[in-house]
Amino acid sequence: MTPEQASQSYTTLRQQWDAGQLPDARFRELVAQLVVNGADGTAWQLDADSGQWVVCQPPQPTPPSTKAAPANRWWSILLMMVSPGQLLAQGLGKISWPFALTVSGAAFALFFFQTGLDRSHVNFLSASRCALLALLGAGYGTAGIAAIGLVAWALSKFIGGDQPPGWVIRAVALSYSSGLVYGAAGLVFNLFFKWNTSLAFGVTGVLWALGPMMAVFRQLSKGKIAGSVVFATICGALVLLGWGALATGSAGR
Repeated sequence: MTPEQASQSYTTLRQQWDAGQLPDARFRELVAQLVVNGADGTAWQLDADSGQWVVCQPPQPTPPSTKAAPANRWWSILLMMVSPGQLLAQGLGKISWPFALTVSGAAFALFFFQTGLDRSHVNFLSASRCALLALLGAGYGTAGIAAIGLVAWALSKFIGGDQPPGWVIRAVALSYSSGLVYGAAGLVFNLFFKWNTSLAFGVTGVLWALGPMMAVFRQLSKGKIAGSVVFATICGALVLLGWGALATGSAGR
């Protein structure tokens, strides 16, 4: 490898890291491989932070890290809404799948519950039926979203995705953080002001999740935007079709 080739590779890796498409640990690992031997036999490498050439140092043992996870679990809900690329770059592995599926489960429980409340304004759906819809939503938001996460993982293979299915399921489930926030806000307006909120708040929260899902697919595909948009739209459509069938169709009667 020539110095020019190493510098060009560093520039590409740095752009991916800056865009949140490459985790920090992976970025530094790849930069550390850009080693060039000088005429006198000295090994040189590019510094990951400055991009300057430095003498290659032998690897040092890494002490156990005491630093807290880069994203608090609860803060990650808002972060996934407004800056999903940053959260994915910080390391989604620190967020457990039970927590991620709890987020999506609670989001759809609120969404389905508000659908029942909206219907009760028209045809006097009983409180027990509304509660059953909430339980159905919780099941759909966990098992159903996990299944859609597997679909997302399978689709990611068409655009070069290399993450395991567990990572994709957690990322897709956490994408519905917007559904949880909008669902909580919509419930307040539904109960206190008698607004019909399943469309105004519930669907809006689900549609907002398309943005984070596109970020997930971009992360999987290393920046392929077109494929990310198409596959995120497919997954989003599957979610809305499931809601239509379960909460507003024959299953919700």
